Amino acid sequence: MDPVRRELVDVLRASRALLARPENDFIWSSWEDADAALEEIDAMIAAIEQGRPPAWYSTVVFAPTGPMQEVSLSSGWGDEFLALADRWDAAMFVAAKMSALPAEECRCMTPPLDYRDFVREALGVDEGRGRFGDVAIERCRHCGRAWLRYHYEMEAFTGSGRWYRGVLTPKQAARATPANALEILAELPWFLYGGSWFNTTGKRSDVPLDPATV
Repeated sequence: MDPVRRELVDVLRASRALLARPENDFIWSSWEDADAALEEIDAMIAAIEQGRPPAWYSTVVFAPTGPMQEVSLSSGWGDEFLALADRWDAAMFVAAKMSALPAEECRCMTPPLDYRDFVREALGVDEGRGRFGDVAIERCRHCGRAWLRYHYEMEAFTGSGRWYRGVLTPKQAARATPANALEILAELPWFLYGGSWFNTTGKRSDVPLDPATV
C-alpha cells in the first residue's frame, strides 16, 4: 500500500478508536450508535485497502458538522477530531491529485453536468444582499475533485437562475461557509457558470469571479 493510502487508513483507525469509546454520546450525530459509526469506518478502510479510487470513499464523515464532529463535541474529544480531520483532508487532496483524470477527460470539468456524478454536502444559505444563495460542496465521483457550488434565483423574475462553481483546495473546502462562498470563488483563477440568467447549461470563465456582479 502506498504512503498516502496508508495515512488514510491510519487516520480511520485512529478515528475508529475514538468512536469506540464506551462513554461516547451519539445524540446529535446522524449515526444512531457506535455500531453504525464503526460499520461506516470499517467500510471506508476496506475500500482503501482494496485499492478503490478516492472518489469512492469521499465522505462527509470528517466534514464540519458531520457525524464524527458531532460525536466528538458531545463526547469531549473535539480537538482530537480536528487534528484527524486535518490529516484526512491533506491525504485526500494528495490521493485525489495522484488519481485524477486529466482535466479534459473528467466529465466534472465540462458542462453540461449531471448531479449523479457528485456527492453533495450542503453548507447552507447565503442571505447576503437578499440572494438566499444555496451553497454546497460537491465531490466528483470520478476524479475526487471538490467543487464549491453557489446557486440562486429571484422567484419574482423568470429566467433569473444562475450558478457558479469552482475547484477547491482542502484548506478552502475546510473554511467554506455560505457567508464566504463568493469570496472563495473569487480567489480561484477560473470557474464554471451557467443557468437561465446566462442562457447556458455551463461555460468556463478564465477571468476570476467578481462577487459584486453576482
